[in-house]
Amino acid sequence: MLNWSDQVIDIREQFPLDRDITRGIAASMGVRHPADSQTKTDLVMTTDFLVEVRSNDEPRLIARSVKPSDELNNSRTLEKQEIERRYWIEKGVEWGVVTELDLPVQRIKNLRWLYEMQSLQHLVKPHSDYWNERCNNVLASLPQMKGMSVKQAICAIERTNSFANGEVLTVLRHLAANKRISIDLDVKFGMLMPIDSFCQALPLPPQPLREIA
Repeated sequence: MLNWSDQVIDIREQFPLDRDITRGIAASMGVRHPADSQTKTDLVMTTDFLVEVRSNDEPRLIARSVKPSDELNNSRTLEKQEIERRYWIEKGVEWGVVTELDLPVQRIKNLRWLYEMQSLQHLVKPHSDYWNERCNNVLASLPQMKGMSVKQAICAIERTNSFANGEVLTVLRHLAANKRISIDLDVKFGMLMPIDSFCQALPLPPQPLREIA
């Protein structure tokens, strides 16, 4: 989802926190700092995602911890989350927790389905420009398919452009994954849905990055 957002500039995963600072925070809270169970050495804590985003045309950082919702009932987990939260407050960076309850299931399913075809390099091609030609053919054909279902449009394009079975859908997924056409990611894809849902030539405007408390 972060990769898809036009607001995201950079994504850093498992970003390490300054151990001296987290030690001081743990001490001020009166809780144990995370440590190795064998050596008892204090561990370097990390934040799952440190993301640079555009906000009012200015870059800013947001930090996100990702946890299964049931783990938030554990007092030790909450202690470590609080250390992390205070760390980012000191840095002036917005911090929040994301669980599976915050994630839109259908959008994630659609993104996974599209991203499988973000690159077509793994597919067999008779010549180097084959898939680029196929993409251009589909883009040129879409305006003529208005009012058809996806299934009808695919059959029409296959028939008039000598596409092999399955190639049109592959191209549609590739074009949508690269935002050359748009699709409503929050709606389940089906072959009977109107092809118009796939045929906007311009990508959708950037969606606001949802604030998560």
